[in-house]
Amino acid sequence: NAPPPPPERLPITPIEVMTTGQRDYLQAWQRKCYEAGLVGADYPKDYGGHGHTGCQRIANQELSRAKVPFLINIVGLSMAAPTILRHGTEAQKRRFIPGCLSGEDIWCQGFSEPGAGSDLAGQRTSAVRDGDDWIINGEKTWNTGIHAAHRDIIFARTSGEPGEARGITAFLVDPPDPGFAVEEYLWTFNMPTDHAHITLRDVRVPNSAVFGAEGAGLQVVQHFFNENRIRQAASSLGAAQYCADRAVAYANERAPFGKKLSTNQAIQFPLVELATQAEILRLLIRKITRGIARGTQSRIIKRFDHGQARWVQDAGLASERQSLRASQAVARLAGLPPATVARAKSVLDRLEAGRAKTGG
Repeated sequence: NAPPPPPERLPITPIEVMTTGQRDYLQAWQRKCYEAGLVGADYPKDYGGHGHTGCQRIANQELSRAKVPFLINIVGLSMAAPTILRHGTEAQKRRFIPGCLSGEDIWCQGFSEPGAGSDLAGQRTSAVRDGDDWIINGEKTWNTGIHAAHRDIIFARTSGEPGEARGITAFLVDPPDPGFAVEEYLWTFNMPTDHAHITLRDVRVPNSAVFGAEGAGLQVVQHFFNENRIRQAASSLGAAQYCADRAVAYANERAPFGKKLSTNQAIQFPLVELATQAEILRLLIRKITRGIARGTQSRIIKRFDHGQARWVQDAGLASERQSLRASQAVARLAGLPPATVARAKSVLDRLEAGRAKTGG
């Protein structure tokens, strides 16, 4: 199931603004992975999945390790689909999950607002009941994936005051709906991204668009983050393993001055450290995955709380950063072309910039 050559250079990350050709290629690639059983592995067959409980995180890790193109529906796979499976109605599960897995429907999310980023309880976007419908007014920022999205998960206050945890409701909104507008695409790391500032002016949605219990949107968000961090850890671990494998192979192949690079302790130490961290992370991810597969998710999540979930995500990203450093060091010592070294440095710089900006 190797993908055909892309018609043009693919973006390095899913958050970059894409051309129509790039988007079509990546949607077709996700469809191919879905048909091969590598996407939707642990979803029930009734909702378009393959019924292999607990296998998706392994598939995520191996896909990253194989260095194949990324899956375009990043928000849909890491946030929307698992949360719909947990909180959605039967009708929502049957309608939305199959297209989310296959890549037919691209999803994005609307959490943050210009005046309420990490303070989700402080958001001011509102939704007012009007018969069998809701009317949404407000604005969102950093709306990830909107440039290609068919669906958007919008959080709006339906009761209470800003700052209160109760009273925020999640809605499933279609971006083409009247009153939904993209005002601008935001820049990060000195490059254009798919993070947008959007406005909602009298956007009307049916009551069937309510996602989860009315007023309990923050519980939906919490499930979003728990699912996403474990999946992100698995993907980052796979990417780290790919870089490490390449670095080890080349260190054993290259022999400047008649001596293999792998005999140099300056090369050995960071690679051994990376292998140790990767194995620890792999075992922890498997432990959490087994717990979820056995139906002990609530107990696992209580033990594996928000802070520990963040640690696993950071550990995966740290392994990815360290493996990139190791690969870059091998590339420099081996005298590889400047473009190869520069590309490794570019990815590493972006990871470091993101870490500095978020404190992660």
